Amino acid sequence: MTGHRSLLTRVRAEFREMPGMRLTIRQAQRLWHLPEAECRRILEALVAERALVRRPDGAYTAVDGATAV
Repeated sequence: MTGHRSLLTRVRAEFREMPGMRLTIRQAQRLWHLPEAECRRILEALVAERALVRRPDGAYTAVDGATAV
């Protein structure tokens, strides 16, 4: 579980450090070298805690960057 928490912290921080960043599951997988299921769990956990939102096009972005084009 420690690895999961560490990864959550890392992904959350990267979205904060890059305002307006939008990533699809595939892009996030490549960026963080994760299998699809694990990547999806991490991103959806961040959506559940309201750190990220999933846009209608399927891309994930930080809540503050949700309206960024």
